[in-house]
Amino acid sequence: MDKFMDVNLCESLRAIMDTNTAFYKTDFDYDVDILRKVAKGTFDDDKTLLWYSRPSGTFCDTERQVFQKDTSGHNGWIYYAEQHPSDRILAYSAEITSIDMKTGNVYGNLFELDYQKYVSLVKEKAISTSEVSIYFVNGDYERMSLEGFRDINFMNMPRIHNTRNEPDNQDSLGMILKNSKIIRENTGVEGNFENHISRLNEGRITFEANRIVAAINKVKVPNSSDKNSFMTDIPPHFNIINRDDIEKLKEALPYKSITICSFRDRRGMYAVVDAKEIMQSRQTQEKPSITALLKANQHSSSNNKSAPKKNNNLEV
Repeated sequence: MDKFMDVNLCESLRAIMDTNTAFYKTDFDYDVDILRKVAKGTFDDDKTLLWYSRPSGTFCDTERQVFQKDTSGHNGWIYYAEQHPSDRILAYSAEITSIDMKTGNVYGNLFELDYQKYVSLVKEKAISTSEVSIYFVNGDYERMSLEGFRDINFMNMPRIHNTRNEPDNQDSLGMILKNSKIIRENTGVEGNFENHISRLNEGRITFEANRIVAAINKVKVPNSSDKNSFMTDIPPHFNIINRDDIEKLKEALPYKSITICSFRDRRGMYAVVDAKEIMQSRQTQEKPSITALLKANQHSSSNNKSAPKKNNNLEV
């Protein structure tokens, strides 16, 4: 996993998003607002955020929030791992160190994460929460139960500046966040950001190529309208991000007859492979090799030679 120290977090995360997210890119505007709000905040344990990009949108919340059960941050972090496991999700941890008040640029350290592994960690370590601290614009403060906060009528209250879920065990949560920081700092390798973006673009092509192969392998018989080809759709987000990558995708696929095209009676783009190529490939895979057959015959002969002869005198 790569890590990048003292970078412009807003610019870096936007560049990462552009390699993977095609729809609901305006989600990132809210992410920037969160980054700036946290950077201006006074709570040191809120300075680390977890962020991810997916094909349709992004996510951002504090690590402190994500490790508390039944919060929006916790639920938002694990949701797509459970409901959309086939999506390509790029996840990162962002440690905020400073903000330029004139430009609004937020600076800090960025750590690449294995999304699925981090989801498992969150599920395993998350702390229960039952109270919420409410900070009002006028300087007032109130702490109430989580259940009471969900039922509150905000129209009858002063304007809220910020809220914080409070864990049932603050010491345990503090230890989780401390260990998380140690792990990402010790396991990450400082990398070149431009090379990282290039790797993400290449990874997107490889990811889609693997998905196409898996999809075609699931089709038992030719499924084109003329029954002469195997075909599967290409997700629209792939084509929208960079149309030039279509040619790179064709090169990454293991088919000689691959074409990527659209149809008058269907929406979107499709990967199409000649049925003869697929069927011939499957027959080759199913047919045992000559070497395997020779070994099987030698083994059979060896067993026959070593088998004991019957003693007919002992038979009834």
